[in-house]
Amino acid sequence: GALNGWILLQGQMPLAAARDGLFPAVFGKLSARGAPVHGLVISSLLITALMALNFTESLVDQFTFLILLATLSTLIPYVFSAVSELVMLARERESFSGERLRRNAGIAVLALLYSLWAIVGVGWETVLWGLLLLLLGLPFYWWQVRVNRKQANGTSRSILT
Repeated sequence: GALNGWILLQGQMPLAAARDGLFPAVFGKLSARGAPVHGLVISSLLITALMALNFTESLVDQFTFLILLATLSTLIPYVFSAVSELVMLARERESFSGERLRRNAGIAVLALLYSLWAIVGVGWETVLWGLLLLLLGLPFYWWQVRVNRKQANGTSRSILT
């Protein structure tokens, strides 16, 4: 069941990012039946390449590594969400008080601690691979931001402005 869920995610996550303008538009295209085929195919090719890089390991070891890497990639948004909640509670303190403040802060702290504990649990090798893959994605992100800005207001001189 988990494998089926991951397959669905590998199409839906790029689709959502493309709809937000953070991925190329090709990931936002749906088939006649509403499936994000381009995202599924491209994701599958990338996973195949990642497995080929690790061809000396057994199939079980490769599968375990990919599951840990996929788990890590889902934990990162949880960390950012928990930290964002804490920042929001601190910045907009007048909107939260008493029991609501304690409850929301408690949930955010527990979520952050659990996510960090789970990240440590995937192992340092997986964390390093995840960091490498995240860093490899940054040029694509900056390129997409530049394309979006050019479309929004003509041309821009700098990627970061």
